[in-house]
Amino acid sequence: MTHRVSPRMQSGNNGDSIANTTRQRASDSFRVGKVRGDRRGNIWYLTYYELGQRHRPRVGSDRKAAKQLAAQINGQLASHAPAVLSFQPVSIDDLRSR
Repeated sequence: MTHRVSPRMQSGNNGDSIANTTRQRASDSFRVGKVRGDRRGNIWYLTYYELGQRHRPRVGSDRKAAKQLAAQINGQLASHAPAVLSFQPVSIDDLRSR
């Protein structure tokens, strides 16, 4: 009886398995508390819910900046403060009275 060895289990020239020698790609998503970050192409998007509404702002191509913004939004969601990228509509009458 012969056993077949999958290509992932075969050893390379230096004794390491092929699976260990492949380059690890950065993840296409992350989570910071209640805020999820996803990459589509080269652009990062954040997804979170505020007052029952889904928000999905486009952040940009920098993963580190996306994680920092996700942490800031998560902190504001935890303290029930309006998130950085959210806004409340203001009527013209309200603006005139200010």
